[in-house]
Amino acid sequence: MITLHLNRGKDLEGIYIRLPAPQEKIEEAMTRLDAISEDTATTRILNVSSSVKNLGDYIQDTDLSQPDGLQKVAALAEKLQPLDRESCLKFEGMLDANMVQGVDDVMKLADCLDEYVLLPEVETGSALGRYLVNQGAFECPDHLRPYLDCQAIGQEFYSNHGGAFCRGGYAVHKAELPGTLQRRHEEIAGVISLDLRTGSGLSHTLSLPASPESLRWAKESLDITDFAEAEIVAVHYEFPYLSVLVPSDLITVESANELASCLVTMRQVDHEVEKYLAILDAEQLETFQDALKMAFERDNFERVPVDLEAYGKASLRRIGADQAVLKAIGRFMDFEGYGEEAMERDGVMRTRFAAIRRVSKPMEQHHQERTVKFGGLGR
Repeated sequence: MITLHLNRGKDLEGIYIRLPAPQEKIEEAMTRLDAISEDTATTRILNVSSSVKNLGDYIQDTDLSQPDGLQKVAALAEKLQPLDRESCLKFEGMLDANMVQGVDDVMKLADCLDEYVLLPEVETGSALGRYLVNQGAFECPDHLRPYLDCQAIGQEFYSNHGGAFCRGGYAVHKAELPGTLQRRHEEIAGVISLDLRTGSGLSHTLSLPASPESLRWAKESLDITDFAEAEIVAVHYEFPYLSVLVPSDLITVESANELASCLVTMRQVDHEVEKYLAILDAEQLETFQDALKMAFERDNFERVPVDLEAYGKASLRRIGADQAVLKAIGRFMDFEGYGEEAMERDGVMRTRFAAIRRVSKPMEQHHQERTVKFGGLGR
């Protein structure tokens, strides 16, 4: 989402428009500007508000007097709208790391998100140096590590490879990473990633789901024999909202790997991830283990229509009413009222993601008993 504060001529108040927006909304905004002044050459952006905090620095000078000026910003807003918080933070760094000279360059970068990585908590040259050392990209005997000048190591890497320090960490093109780190980040992105750290200061980012070989390599990288010896510093999810809905209490690497495998399976079924998000939103779970259990038990729930009339008809179909029956009773039936009653009876839970109900054996038996009655009505 991008909110623009626009004005024209000598007007100080201007107008606001949120993007992306339907074409008629954009045309309405331009009409409102025309009412302020017909001098299109003086149209300018006063302020830009976006989840990508530094975006205004790069698009504020967009020439809106050109017919496609505002359309380009609207197209950019569509590209940025699906981004989660981590992606927005990475994109901020990408903007700062490149020679960006307007909205066209920003659009091109928005198509290159997967070509960059964001190293979280690496916000200074010294932190970058420590990261390179801990990840094995700068080889040094363990007993000499306390004497290394991490600031110099980080500064040299930055000078040679570019990138940018930003509020989310350090953003850099994958091709600029050292060989070992580059190969790691070129692997298929996982649906969950864990930032791990040991008491001795070693750190590792583990992408999940992971194979036994990847798990073993992670332990070797951290110089541990069991993941219980490492702290999970941060958890990142591919799907927005999971970081809010999935509790971090009682999380382990092993359980996170199981959930990641479930999420991969969900991703292959239409609306399955949305259903899981709805379950989490409705149940308000307390631990990561509870969230994992719900992932395994998600078939005990089904997505249902949010609209009362549609739910009423769906409820009647579940208990045997076919299209002929619905048509026959349509003139006499308050489907919306029946849908509201059925939702309450079925324990339907409305969430910001979807409406769901828990499927239970008694409910199914109750429906089967009533099927015969609707069969008679259909005749």
